[in-house]
Amino acid sequence: MITKPIPTKNAPPGRHPLLALVLIIGLLLWQFGWQAVPAHLQGKVWSMGAAAMVAVLLVLVGAAWRSADVWAACGLGIVWALMTVGCSVAWFVAPWPVQPGQGRCSAAADMPLGVLAACAAAWIAGRIYGAAMARNKVRP
Repeated sequence: MITKPIPTKNAPPGRHPLLALVLIIGLLLWQFGWQAVPAHLQGKVWSMGAAAMVAVLLVLVGAAWRSADVWAACGLGIVWALMTVGCSVAWFVAPWPVQPGQGRCSAAADMPLGVLAACAAAWIAGRIYGAAMARNKVRP
């Protein structure tokens, strides 16, 4: 089936099929690429692929909406996803000990990065909420 792309002001005509093919390839690599590594690494490779795919999708969301608020939220997710990919790659190159129940990145940094991530999310959400209330002149 050949589909004709619908031109929009955000995407030039003719680019949608290429984007769709790139997304399919990325999704295939994420869903099935883990089978190409030894069994003890498969879960880590799958998580790394998932994080990379999340980063790509968040870039597309941010580009589609072109809003500072959406970009702030997407940027936060992109940083977290790329941190997951980076920690995984670094761990493959030079593994470090990770205690049961401890995150790989937190073990490398020797601090609970989830707490910092939650604080960053709360701060960004507060800024977005405050700006929205100011724009609408509504008091919380």
